[in-house]
Amino acid sequence: MHDGLTRSDRKRASIVEAAISEFHARGFPATSMDAIAETAGVSKRTIYNHFKSKEELFCAISTEACRRVLEQSHEPYRPDAPLEEQLADIARRKVELLSAPDFLRLVRVTLAERVRRPHVAEEAFNEIEKGEFGATDWIRAANADGRLAVDDPVRASKQFVALIKEFALWPQLFGTRPPLAGDELERVVRDTVAMFLGLYGA
Repeated sequence: MHDGLTRSDRKRASIVEAAISEFHARGFPATSMDAIAETAGVSKRTIYNHFKSKEELFCAISTEACRRVLEQSHEPYRPDAPLEEQLADIARRKVELLSAPDFLRLVRVTLAERVRRPHVAEEAFNEIEKGEFGATDWIRAANADGRLAVDDPVRASKQFVALIKEFALWPQLFGTRPPLAGDELERVVRDTVAMFLGLYGA
């Protein structure tokens, strides 16, 4: 998982993963740095070498969530390929990420603190929101190529993601529906692409 990283990077990654686990299990207020250190297999001093406070560590969790969203959402624009095909690929990768247990844990932790401790969670939540813009570069490129008619690529990207999240995040986040799969997944992808192009297709 951490191939190519330095020893310090691996320790930092282990601390972040341990914090995700502990915050998810206990909540932010009840989680101690001692517990995170034990789960990560490092000393508390090592944690403070990487993070000045528990609040800073909490924000790092959401930065990690943002990184995963952006990596998963990246799709280079292909001028010679149908827009429907490219958007469907972006949508399927987005569903895959949003349905991943690790990502759902990240979001649950951040949302819980967004409600209970807004001043702690605001920066963390803003980091996760950056991940909503994963398709923005693709939209800008398709727009510049004359194949989309978009005034605000960031807004359009958020709209595209919102169509997916309605079926592939919120129900799974609250345990009311299993992850999308098979025909249901393809229907959500197909409808999302059709609605998006119906509004923005040139």
